[in-house]
Amino acid sequence: MSNDVVREQAVAVNALFSKLARRLNKLETGDPVTELPVAQMRVCFALLEKPRTMGCLSKELGISLSAVTQLADRLEKAELVERYVESDDLRMKRMRLSSHGEEIMTTRRERRIERLVKILECMPAQDRELITPAFQRLYDASLKIDLGSEADMLPIVEQILD
Repeated sequence: MSNDVVREQAVAVNALFSKLARRLNKLETGDPVTELPVAQMRVCFALLEKPRTMGCLSKELGISLSAVTQLADRLEKAELVERYVESDDLRMKRMRLSSHGEEIMTTRRERRIERLVKILECMPAQDRELITPAFQRLYDASLKIDLGSEADMLPIVEQILD
């Protein structure tokens, strides 16, 4: 396949992905997440998976450690996150969602899933069956271009150390 064809496909996938992301992440009036700037929401969604070190968040999100610290300060002031130190290593600062932050982010994720359920119900079953494998292959291919990068390795190293 020529580079021109692949580029055209990439342009089309990018446009569709952006449109789909906007539709899936559409916020409802009164949703508490509407008050969060995008960078703060990204931190909270990362922490919804599991607590992270400040350094890990910096690498995962592709922002400086000082920016993560500033975001943490704001999120802590809003009572959405908590910073803590590991009992065995006082130098290792971690951040986790507070119970309030976890409730907000879990509710947001559930609303997004419910919205996706409604979208998927509008499609024929045979089309729905193609979506997950296609997204999995796209994700797997994305890993190949970043394989071995520091940002990808840090979460694995942290998981081993946990």
